[in-house]
Amino acid sequence: MTNQMNLLGCPKCGKTPEVTQVEVEIFMVRCPSHPHFPVVAYGDSLIEAITEWNDEDWIRLGADENLIAVRPKYEAKNGEKDGA
Repeated sequence: MTNQMNLLGCPKCGKTPEVTQVEVEIFMVRCPSHPHFPVVAYGDSLIEAITEWNDEDWIRLGADENLIAVRPKYEAKNGEKDGA
């Protein structure tokens, strides 16, 4: 099982995702490399958002199984709240 504070790379391109707190208890993990086709996961806590992002459900959504298997790991860093 993946350490929940290890954030895996984007399931579409493998690049480093961004973590943002968008509301008091809402966190978002997204890859900024896809502005016209958002690759994003949400959670009620940082750990929940990272768990959703790291999940292999991306395969069901059409992600490349080979890329999912080798997604790089990054340290999760929380960005500032939007509009701050």
